[in-house]
Amino acid sequence: MRLLRSLSLLLLLALATASCDGLREVACAAAPGCAWCESAAVPSACYTKEDAAKLPPAVFTCKSKKEGGGVGVEVMMLGDE
Repeated sequence: MRLLRSLSLLLLLALATASCDGLREVACAAAPGCAWCESAAVPSACYTKEDAAKLPPAVFTCKSKKEGGGVGVEVMMLGDE
């Protein structure tokens, strides 16, 4: 039973991570765990916050939903984390 719960949790985490891919700007910025990243060099896209943190800050500017249920957007300067 514990194995089944563990596998279910891992599956849910994997789905949550993959759920950022393909989202449009408004949906991405509102989705927990996702960040909308813009760049003049490549098309803007939705990334997981973990992937967004790995993007070069000189090239990308990312924004995401504020943690804790707040309304609005948090602009992340990725080099500051």
